[in-house]
Amino acid sequence: MRWFDPAGERTLWAGMCIYALLLFYGMVLILALLLRQRRHKMLAVAIPLTAVLYCLEQCIDIFTSGSIFSDTARKIIDAFGSLPDGAILLLLAAATVIEALFIYDINRRERTAITPMSVKEAMDTMPMGILFDAPGAPALLTNYAMHDIYAKATDQVLIAGVEFRERLETGNLLPGCRVVPLGEDRLLVLPDNMAYLLTECDVPYEKYTVHMMTAADISELYAKTRELEQMQKHVKALSEKLAKVNQEIVATTAAREILNARVKIHDTFGNNLLAITRYLTYGGTEAQKAELMASLRTDISFLKNDRERKAQDEYTLLFDTARRLGLTIHIRGTLPGEDPQKHIVATAMHESMTNTLRHAHGDTLTVDVTENDSTYQITITNNGEQPTAEITEKGGLVSLRELCERAGGCMTIRSVPELVLQLTLKKEADDGL
Repeated sequence: MRWFDPAGERTLWAGMCIYALLLFYGMVLILALLLRQRRHKMLAVAIPLTAVLYCLEQCIDIFTSGSIFSDTARKIIDAFGSLPDGAILLLLAAATVIEALFIYDINRRERTAITPMSVKEAMDTMPMGILFDAPGAPALLTNYAMHDIYAKATDQVLIAGVEFRERLETGNLLPGCRVVPLGEDRLLVLPDNMAYLLTECDVPYEKYTVHMMTAADISELYAKTRELEQMQKHVKALSEKLAKVNQEIVATTAAREILNARVKIHDTFGNNLLAITRYLTYGGTEAQKAELMASLRTDISFLKNDRERKAQDEYTLLFDTARRLGLTIHIRGTLPGEDPQKHIVATAMHESMTNTLRHAHGDTLTVDVTENDSTYQITITNNGEQPTAEITEKGGLVSLRELCERAGGCMTIRSVPELVLQLTLKKEADDGL
């Protein structure tokens, strides 16, 4: 059988020519894929096969058309035309099988091996933006996420990493975008409230160093942080309101204490008047007279200074009253200067001063103040007669304990071997008061 007949019916020959041409173009595509996968060893088989297919296609075409350019070419074409039918078919079949094996191996490697394309595809599927670039060069490698972030921030196409960094440094972004420095990193907030943490570093690559920028989506964390800030502002406002309420409570308690003191003083003053009347009527000893004079002097002093109590500084009023009553107050340390701690300490000193004069018959009050970063420690003692039994809290001491505990502090009374009143006060009163 000949590949063409003398009458010119060359349909089979033309089909073989087209098939050889398709095999040749298939091998050209396979060569490109092998080069992309950097499989240079397999090129040793692919390139000769491509050359054979090219020659085969050219021979078929020339033999079909009958156009030749030299005697040598004519001899080659005559030799090709004299080949057995089976040899031509076997050559085309072998080329088809080899080409199919190449395609299978390339496809398998694409699915199972790490290739530059598989790395690029993996990067494009990542939610984190990635950008690699070198100084003075366009972006070497970037993914869809980084392109999207850059477009939302600038409404332009990402070409060079250096341009992106310059825009971040100068703030040349779309309205609504914000860049917040976070140490060596940056926080980029887009108009849609999406937030990205931008991190940059240099990465060595072969003999070069490239710059890498990553953009991690922290929108949820950013939203939670904003909510927390709003809650903190709300809590701060609430704390300020509660602090005012606490001051009002302290003021109310102080007013109640003053009222109780007034009632107590007036009752005592009445009893002293009765005792004076009895002394003048029936007489008495000089000691009784001196005791009555001291009690009367104390009552008069309290009544005299009662009107000025609110207008004067509490410490000033205490020291002035003590001076009038002949009581010496020793302060070791620094007394609290802010309410409610100041008022609590002044109330405790007032109560101790009253007890020293009336019950202990002393003339010296000692106040020791120590402090650290968070608390005051106040210890009050006197030089008068010490109690012979445990002190039962009542009246002013009960009120002082309530006042102290409302401010988040605590009060301790020790009776043996000497009377000690100890207060522990926080420098910042509890907000829940």
